[in-house]
Amino acid sequence: MPRRYVAVFGLAIAVVFGAFTVAFATDDPVRPFALAPALATALAGALLFAAGLIDDVEVGSRRLRWFHLAGAAIVLHALATVVFGAQSAVASGTSLVSPNVIVSATLALIFLWIGVDFLRGGVHHNLAAFE
Repeated sequence: MPRRYVAVFGLAIAVVFGAFTVAFATDDPVRPFALAPALATALAGALLFAAGLIDDVEVGSRRLRWFHLAGAAIVLHALATVVFGAQSAVASGTSLVSPNVIVSATLALIFLWIGVDFLRGGVHHNLAAFE
């Protein structure tokens, strides 16, 4: 799979969640809890977009490769997924052991595992397949 697909996927995430944030989450300023995961997901999309287009970037004295950006984006998306699930449980009045929260937590663990593996340089994933 070409790495350019990562850029397209990241752009789609950034646009969709950026539009969602502007359209729905900003009309109730009392709920920053709903705004935070949407912004985090939009930022994750922007990081994936950057990861799909650039090979590396220097941050201070450290050089970050594209897969470090992608890993950070996936970890950020994992955290946002947990917050989305918890926020929906709190908003609906259900317990935190509802199926929605369990599915969100399971997905977040999967995203977290993939993101950390990308941050480590692809111990379990063949990152050369994205080149």
